This record gives sequence, C-alpha cells and structure tokens, in this order.
Amino acid sequence: MRLLSDTREGSSPRLRLILLCLTEVIQALHTSSPDRRQVEVSTVLDGYLKVLNATGVGDALQDLQVQMLKTIPEMLACTDRPTLQASFLNSNCFEHLLRLLQNSKGETGGGDTLVVLTIRVLSEVMLRSPAAKEVFKERIGYPQLLEVLQSLGQPSKDLLDEILNMAVEGDHTSSERRGIANVQLLLLLLRWLPGLASRELQASLAASLLRLCTCDKRSRIVCVTAGMLSCTLDTLENPEILQHPVCAQSLIKFLEAIGSHSVREEELFRVFRLIRVDNLPSDTQTSSHVTAATMETSPNMDSNVASKFGSPAIISRPPTSHSCIESLDEESTTRPHVGPGHSLAHPFAPMLTRALLSMARRDGKESALQYFDLTHEMSGITVPAIERWPGNGFSFHTWLCLEPDQPRGVGLLRRRQLYSFFTSSGMGFEAFFTATGVLAVAVCTKKEHVTVTLPDSIFQDGNWHCVAVVHTASRRTLFFQNVVNIYVDGQLKQTAQLKFPPLNEPFTSCCIGSAGNRTITPSPSQIPEISVPSVPTGQLAGLSISPSRPSVLPGLTPGRPATSADVRTIPAGTQDGEWGSPSSLRGQLGTVFVFHDTLQLVHLKALHRAGPNNHFPFRAPEVELLDLPSKMLLHYTPKACHNLMCLDLAPSQLFDGRLTGKTVVNWDVKDVINCIGGVQVLLPLLEQLRSIGPESSLKQDYATEGSPIRSFELRLEKNHVACFILMIKNFIKGHLINQDTLAQGQGLAMIGALLQQVNIFHVPTCTCLKFLLSPFLHFKFFINL
Repeated sequence: MRLLSDTREGSSPRLRLILLCLTEVIQALHTSSPDRRQVEVSTVLDGYLKVLNATGVGDALQDLQVQMLKTIPEMLACTDRPTLQASFLNSNCFEHLLRLLQNSKGETGGGDTLVVLTIRVLSEVMLRSPAAKEVFKERIGYPQLLEVLQSLGQPSKDLLDEILNMAVEGDHTSSERRGIANVQLLLLLLRWLPGLASRELQASLAASLLRLCTCDKRSRIVCVTAGMLSCTLDTLENPEILQHPVCAQSLIKFLEAIGSHSVREEELFRVFRLIRVDNLPSDTQTSSHVTAATMETSPNMDSNVASKFGSPAIISRPPTSHSCIESLDEESTTRPHVGPGHSLAHPFAPMLTRALLSMARRDGKESALQYFDLTHEMSGITVPAIERWPGNGFSFHTWLCLEPDQPRGVGLLRRRQLYSFFTSSGMGFEAFFTATGVLAVAVCTKKEHVTVTLPDSIFQDGNWHCVAVVHTASRRTLFFQNVVNIYVDGQLKQTAQLKFPPLNEPFTSCCIGSAGNRTITPSPSQIPEISVPSVPTGQLAGLSISPSRPSVLPGLTPGRPATSADVRTIPAGTQDGEWGSPSSLRGQLGTVFVFHDTLQLVHLKALHRAGPNNHFPFRAPEVELLDLPSKMLLHYTPKACHNLMCLDLAPSQLFDGRLTGKTVVNWDVKDVINCIGGVQVLLPLLEQLRSIGPESSLKQDYATEGSPIRSFELRLEKNHVACFILMIKNFIKGHLINQDTLAQGQGLAMIGALLQQVNIFHVPTCTCLKFLLSPFLHFKFFINL
C-alpha cells in the first residue's frame, strides 16, 4: 500500500503492475481457506480504500484514484462474487465511495470522470446482490446520494447514463429487454429532473425513464409498487416543467402508462389538482410553450361555465341540468373577455385528458387487479397436509400471467410449477410450464410419471389466462379409463386418458406456484411387480381404450384428443432429468380454487365468465355455480391474505396456506373516480378544452405503445372535445355504477349544456356522442333526459 500511495503517475507501467498484483492478492486470499491466510482480505481492502480517499490536490492524485476505481470491478470478477461483495461491505466501501464523491466537488479537468467511475463502482458492488442494496439503503440512503450529486453541480449526460445503467444493471440503451433492478435510482433521477438546466438533457432523461419504466408489464408493476406515480406528480407540479414541453409530454405519457396499471384515490385527486387554472403562474397563458408544442390555440376563451362551476377541475356537487342551461343562456350574450394571465385552459389539459382516456380504457385482455406475485425463485403457497381426500375427483382453477422466462445455461433446465399434490410415497397430481411456456399436466404413480402437454404455447404473450385442469376417475377402475381435461380461457383445449393416483393416502406435500419438496418416489427397481389378473377376451369386446379416441364422461365436450406426442411416460423419479428441476411459477397468480370433485363444462365456462376479479362468484346471477361450494377443497384469494397467511375461504376452512412472496393490489381508475366525487368531476375539463377550440388537433400521438386503440378512435381523439367525450365513454363502459352516477346526477344534461357553445356538428364530435349515449339506450330514464 505504501508503494501504491507513493505512486502519482496514473499512466505509469509501475502503477498498473501494482494494481494487478493487488487484484491477484485479493482474489487469492478470497479463494483460500482461512487457516492458510497470512493476512485477511478485509485488511487489504481497508488499506486500499484508505489510499483511494487520500487527501491532496493535483492531477496526479486524481489519475491515481481513477486507476484504482477501474481496478475494483476487476477484483470483483471472481467465482465467488457474493462473498467478496460482502467483504467490500464489511470494509465500509459505501462510506468511502460517498466521501470520494464529496471530495470531488470543485475538481476541474477529470472531475466528471471520477464521479462517473465512482457511480460505476457502486453499481458493481451492488450488482445482483439484494443484501448489498439493503445495506446501502440503510447506511447511506438514496436521498443523501441525490444531495451529494446535486452539490456537485449540473450533471453530464455520461453521469445520468451511468445511473440509468446502475438501475437496470446493464446497458440501458441496449435493445435487449432488461428489468428494473434498482427502482430507487429511477426515483432519484425523477426528482432530479426539474433541476436540470439543459432542456436537451431533460428531454433525454425523461424519454429514457419513460422507456425503461413502461417497456413491459413487470417494469410497470415495480414502478407502481415503488410509488413512481406520486413522484411523477411531484415533478409535474414543479413550475419549471411548464417551460419544458417535451419533458412534460414524456412525463404525462409515463403517468398514463403507470396509471393504466393502477392509480390510488390520492393520486387521481392530484391529477385533477394539477390542471386547476388557478394554480398557473401569473405569466402563464394558454399560448404557453407546452400548449404551442402540442396544439394550435384558439384566441377566443370563455369563462361563463367556470363562473358557475368554479375554475378548479373538481366540483363537490354538480348543479341541476335546468339551472346550468339557464345560466348559460343568460350569459351567452354578455360573455366576459378573459384577459392575460387568467386563461381558462391549463397547458396540460389536452394531454391529461388523453391520459385519463387511456387509463380508463380497459377493453383489451382481462387482467387481475389483485394477485399473488410469485416472481421470486423461492416464492409460492404451501398448503397444509391433506389427511383424507374428501371426494373422488380433482379440479383446479385459477387465473395466471407468466413472466418472460430468462435464458439459462446448459444443465439449468427448470419447470415452472403451477401446483403439486403428492403423498409421502411420491404419488399425486402435478402441473407445470416447460421452458418454452407449454402447459404440462402430470400424474405420478409408484412406477410411472405420465405427462400430457398442450399442443400450443399460448402463455408467453404476457396476458392473463384462465386455466382449469379436471381429473376424472372412472368408475370401472379395472381398465384405468381415467380422463384429464385441460381448459384455457373457458375452452376445452386437451383431453386424454391419464392414470388416476390413489386417494387413500394423505397428501403430505402440497404446493401452489412453488417448487415445493423434491419427489421421493423410489426407483423402479425397488418397486415389486404388480400382478394383474387375466381378463377374458370377451369382456374386452366393445371397449375402446385407444389413446386417439379417449373416453369422455357425460357432460364434458370432447376437445382435441391427445396424440402420442402429447402424452409422455417416463419412470417415476426421473422427471427432474426429463423436465427440469421444479421452480416457482415466476409469474402472477389470481384467485385459486381446488375442488375434490369433477367440474363440468358449464361450471368452468361460468367461472371464466365471472372474470379474474370476482373472488367469490358462487352467487346469483351465476346459478350454475351455486352447488360448487360443497365440492370445494380450498379457496385462496390475495384479498384474504394477512401476514403471509392465506386464509382458506372454502366452507370447511381447514387448509390455511403459507405464502412465500407478496400480494399486490391494484386499483382501476373507473372505481377510484367514485372516491373523489364520481364521473362528474371530469365535466369541468370540457370547459377548458372548449376554450382551446374544437378544431385544433394534437400534432403528436400520445398513445402508449401497445395500447388497444382502433385506428378510427385515434383520428377521433385528435379533436379535443371528441377526446373528452371518448374519455367519458370509457369511464362508463362496462361500469354500471358510473353509468348510473352520470345519468342520475344530470351529467348528460351538463355535457349538453357545455356543448351548446361548441360546434358539435363536427364529424368526430357527433360520432363520439353516439358512442357516449349508447350505454343508456336501454335505460327507461333516458327518455326523460
């Protein structure tokens, strides 16, 4: 260390040789046994970090520090990286690096290089180590890191890129999909965004945050859990954002994407407060930078409706339709002129209307709002032992969504468990997903492991799917005519003859979405041969047991018969080598039902029709399901999970499960709107959009990538008034409470009053009005409106 501290020439061969020797020494000590070490790794690291933080001035010291920082990633490139990372943590590596950042303040020349390298070393120490991230959060904290970085002055693009790389643990500009590994760093950048002086840097950072946080469903889940929506609103409330239209546009796109996944009442309330015109600075007009960048403004602005409803975008109690229309008629001839500094339209109003429209549009694939998050390798639900199986069948039903499977190396084949119910001897039921996303249903007996697979892989699309598996035991047990039926999204996809395990033994190893325990089935050589009595040939006449024509029980519609390629039989105990070692589901799981009897097709169609958010569908109007509670073995739902204990909602309530993982509760904006006053709070938006002008059109498409918008709706949304009407239509579509609130609260009459001063004889507006009124055509009170 003395030689290292005496070296002041950063590019000298001597310095490079010393650093290489230190790297070899640390890695050799790290891999050797403790009794053979003459010096501990922590001692070497302590001395190294002290030299790194040596005081002094001059380019020579800075070059030395740069070379020492570049060497730390080389030290960590060893076989047992986690243990060496722990050694760095024990040597207070984070404190030394933060002190190095603080000391680099005021450095000229290569000061920015030193800061960028310090962030890179922080990333290497925390790489793929949840423990290291927690230690940094407790010892240093991300607010303190932001404070230190802000004290260094305006950041460079290289520094921001390095923080983004640290957040995804890789190159954030790569086309390869990378998940968010450290969401706290993205929150740090979002808070730093308004303080950036460069508009180009602001726009670039906002676009990068939008791309990383909304690239896939998993990223949106992470952002919602971390409170990214509230942080985005904090940034949008900063007055500086009004002067940066491109940055504001990216943030509102981000708000739209995250809010479409989940939004809480306080967050939605802040969205409406954001577009209150009385919150605008005194020098902000309708023709502000944001508005000019996104729309063509209209010079004529009216305030007659605002005088009655108030300028805020939230109203507590709407006036009746008659008073609203009369007041509009009285003031139509004496409309006051809105002077400068009191413009009726907020610059964010058109973009946020588009965002609310997209947040309320949920007409694509159904998705669960509450679910078990089983993405961790060790996550899952453990079911208590079932001492006696109550019935004569087995039925499993759930909604699920799989995460994209990460590529694995050779010999790391995994099967993603959906469920497993095994006895102590290794016999039982099992269902899993292969590495390619194919659903496989298996039965394990004492001698065989028989598997039936679906012919297609339809679970890799990132959507929610309804999955049901029904095992039926034949009454004629002598011929083993047992049937398994696999249903996906309410349709029978596969049917096959499959052996039925005995139910007279206790099921001691039961798991859902979990790897569970390894099977302990003995090898075939240890199992004695079972003698089967001979059956006269005449008794077999007329019976068809061909795999190509499986027998189907009455009440079940035949699906696709399983072929020999879909049914695979291997010796019991060899399934791990054939299909891979069991792992967790690595996805999201909705409400789970397990029945001890056979379900019919009418039951499964009714369960699918109930959807993923109906946690107890066994009541009217689903009369087909009224008899299912008596057949239910267990019932788990995320809303009935507390302190990692999954309460069994089945009538017997015998099998409370244990959750390893977490539950996620999302909120649909159509439900949340009723927490802040109902759909009427949206109506003042029309006055703002009307003042901008119905003929002005958005110059840029604000729809997020992959949103299910038809092309004609995109054209309609370019008109502000038509966009507002489509937003109201999406809020009431398929939501009876919102429809009733809008109709009974005179909402339609208020919209009609506001539209009296708009050129509604415009094709987009008239078309959207038709969409808006269509849900009310069957209501008797619609005639009175």
